[in-house]
Amino acid sequence: MTRPTISAAEADTAAADRAPRIGDFLDPRRVATDLEVSSRKRLFERMAELVSSHPDAPGLDDVLGTLTRREKLGCTGIGRGIALPHGRIQGLAEPVVAVARLKHAIDYQAPDGEPVWLVVCLLVPVEATETHLKILAALAAHFSAPDFPEQLKRCRCAEQLAAHLGGIEVGG
Repeated sequence: MTRPTISAAEADTAAADRAPRIGDFLDPRRVATDLEVSSRKRLFERMAELVSSHPDAPGLDDVLGTLTRREKLGCTGIGRGIALPHGRIQGLAEPVVAVARLKHAIDYQAPDGEPVWLVVCLLVPVEATETHLKILAALAAHFSAPDFPEQLKRCRCAEQLAAHLGGIEVGG
């Protein structure tokens, strides 16, 4: 039995009919495994480099400044070794997600006191308040599930990590 084929336009329509997913905002080239950093400051610098490495991305200084300013308002560590640094950037066309699994966990001053080993950075356009909150809520919900963080630890490469996180649905 042969499978029916669908055109690219039909695939785009099917994607438009489903709820958005983290993968819609996560370019696998913005995923790093075994990232070596020694501090939260250096982590933000590396995340800014990861986000800014694409031609259509916001500038390095904009990303670093956004992450740093947001962190001064309160720690973005959510516990269980996970941090969700996030912010809004003027001129950004759509949300951007970058991910780093650290080689060695670092002190992040998270509320639970646990060192951070996984960082999911979210940047959104200034006017995207609702989208910003929906993406953060979807991530936080998955990270609070008992097995999900452990599954991410077992991912062997950036592609697996991106695929695992990419399937998370963002509330409609």
